[in-house]
Amino acid sequence: MESTWNEAHLLGILSKVGPIGSGKGLEFLEIGVGDDAAVVVLQENRYSLCADLIAEKVHFDMEYFTPRDVGYKAIAVNISDLAAMGATPLFATVTISAPKDTNVAEIQSGITSACEEYGIVAVGGDLSDGASIVVSVSVVGGHFGRNPMLRSNLAAGDTIFVTGSLGGSAAGLRELKGSSGKASLSTRAKRHLHPLARIKEGIMLAEMKVMAAMDVSDGLAIDLWRMADASNCGFAVDNIPIQDGATLEDAISGGEDFELIFATNRPAEVVDAFKATGQREPIQIGIVRKDLEDREILGKRAHPLGYLH
Repeated sequence: MESTWNEAHLLGILSKVGPIGSGKGLEFLEIGVGDDAAVVVLQENRYSLCADLIAEKVHFDMEYFTPRDVGYKAIAVNISDLAAMGATPLFATVTISAPKDTNVAEIQSGITSACEEYGIVAVGGDLSDGASIVVSVSVVGGHFGRNPMLRSNLAAGDTIFVTGSLGGSAAGLRELKGSSGKASLSTRAKRHLHPLARIKEGIMLAEMKVMAAMDVSDGLAIDLWRMADASNCGFAVDNIPIQDGATLEDAISGGEDFELIFATNRPAEVVDAFKATGQREPIQIGIVRKDLEDREILGKRAHPLGYLH
């Protein structure tokens, strides 16, 4: 029988099942499947644990990625999940499966570059021969007294923000597919090849006790929809910041922007704090509504549009 699952379908099933397995680890589990990371409590300290992989022909194509790009992106997308939780990156393990003619040293170079940029220590992993390139990363982040930010903490009346403009990665991918070389990469193309995880912003928001956040990995519409489902609420988006060169469709459903969506009942205080520290101000895009069915984007009924893989 042909399989018809996609990531969203499978994660929906797993989130209803709850933790898989048994044992002493359950004593330390605070938040399981369903958020950007799981949270465990060890010796009164909280840690976020998550894993993500990128696979050739699914998340990237070697026609326009270099092995170094692959290694960098594999780390960055995991750091973005820690950013969404408000956790400080600590440790990573990396597993690489690739054909024997792959320049694994260059993949490692990209991994090293990203680890140095985000201040995370790669402590081990595995390497295997494979039919195509797959890089799987697991990361651990510490909360150090900060509460984790969760998808399920939206509250009616909260103001919704994103940390930057959207659609750039999708527009960049389109450019890369239509380009015959990499001599002059645009900002959009670089955004797709080398995503920027908003770790500083995530930690700052958690320090300000912002409680609800998620990263835009699959698209604004579908990721905000997931937050609303987890929080049993609706939303109204009346402003979408679009990166130069991108389309409205790119910004709504293109995915892989890795900006943070967050919501707060203290919007002016949060904006002022970003200004005071010299960071780029977050952009207000809408409001959380009480009714689960009340979901709008730019005055129209919202749909969970985005990248499903």
